Amino acid sequence: MEDFRDYIENQEFDKELNEDAATIFMAILGFAAIGFATAFGGTLIVAGGVKAVKFLVKWWKRIIKEIKDINKTPAEIVRDLKQDALVRREKVRMNLIINKYEEDLKDVISAIKQRDVKQARDEFHALEPRLKDLPDVRKTIITEITKAYDEPPLYVVSPGNETYRSIRIILGIRVARAAAEVTKLAIEKQGK
Repeated sequence: MEDFRDYIENQEFDKELNEDAATIFMAILGFAAIGFATAFGGTLIVAGGVKAVKFLVKWWKRIIKEIKDINKTPAEIVRDLKQDALVRREKVRMNLIINKYEEDLKDVISAIKQRDVKQARDEFHALEPRLKDLPDVRKTIITEITKAYDEPPLYVVSPGNETYRSIRIILGIRVARAAAEVTKLAIEKQGK
């Protein structure tokens, strides 16, 4: 039943997208420029660590079908992202943001670290409305989920990887697709 619900949600969301999907994804995550969104996607890949490379290798053929003109291996992409100045700057900025909201999000983050997605969702919904709508809070939760699962969010095939599914359950399909899209943007930028 869950697979059918995922399928319907994805079909409805895909209908809402038009040619300017990147603008929608950037707005959801609070980015004004594509470069900053791409840098955030790079931080998600780097946050996945060594397991991220293994994860990317597993899905590499499907990723290449979606993203044309990739000339590097997953290991080379991750290595280059770690050295990219914008990604390093975004990583420092995200650490500051995580520290800023650490106290407000402690219950959500604790549940994420235990991989209790339903508890994390409940804790997120219990937050004050002013916090739930902040793009920085969304990015903090996305980053913490990525660290907990050691893989960047990707939507290569339905229903997406564990990180993507966890983001979708906690924050909703729009945010999950946005996180997956900025990850793809980072792969595409570094892969050329």
